Amino acid sequence: MYRHFIVLIFSLVFAGTALCQDEGRIECGPGTSSVPAWTAPGGAHVVEQLVCGQMVSVTGLERGYVRIQIGDRIGYVDAKYVRMPGSADRRTGDPGDRAATLDRIPVAGEKDLSSQRNSGFDPGRASTRYETAGTFHWVHAFQAGNDADYLGWNLSFAGNVTENFGLEANVMGNYYNSPVSYYSESFHGILGGPKVSFPAGRVTPFLHFLAGYVHGNARLFGFGGSTNHLALMPGFGLDVDVNRHLAIRAIQADYVALRGEGAWAYKNMRFGGGVVLKF
Repeated sequence: MYRHFIVLIFSLVFAGTALCQDEGRIECGPGTSSVPAWTAPGGAHVVEQLVCGQMVSVTGLERGYVRIQIGDRIGYVDAKYVRMPGSADRRTGDPGDRAATLDRIPVAGEKDLSSQRNSGFDPGRASTRYETAGTFHWVHAFQAGNDADYLGWNLSFAGNVTENFGLEANVMGNYYNSPVSYYSESFHGILGGPKVSFPAGRVTPFLHFLAGYVHGNARLFGFGGSTNHLALMPGFGLDVDVNRHLAIRAIQADYVALRGEGAWAYKNMRFGGGVVLKF
């Protein structure tokens, strides 16, 4: 008798759970193959990447995000990527046809996403559209038996076209002061080029290849001169998310080659880190 009672209780629990959940289908944006499920509405950490057409168990709606059950975990998906087939919406009280997508449900205080959709940028392909980074660098210059160490800064701005591809503009400055003489050097440059990112949860490794112009100044005992250089800068780095709009650039490493007077006379390696702001 007792065993039958336990079985009955478990049956009611499972039945109640099933009644509280609805099945939804993941619908990706144009040119994408998956949609992220976040740990919280507007969060920075991904629970799982959901493939197009995947059926999910929907348990609620919070701030424009659909709450879904993924095994023993909870995830949140932007409502416009979830389609709810069926009849009436029990949770929202909408008596209309449930073939409508959840992004038609108005949520007070939620930012309008129509401008992003109309612009051709799909947030399912990139968590943020723009990012800017400020970093400090140590630079080692290989100069034909006269190596030198510089300290420098770097400001970059990147626009993400997709989750993996973007365009980057870069401004930098490097400085050297001789410890035994009155000689000093400085280099300032502006570069640009493609950037490829590989987001994986909280971490985002990236590669970039930049080209541009560098202007150098040198001074000795108050006298100086200047040089102009073509610059090439391939490199890589790793960003670690703090939240959706802030990340730490744990490492950035670049090879900087400068061409002047008909030769690639300056070859430099630089290493640094800093802060990334995402918009």
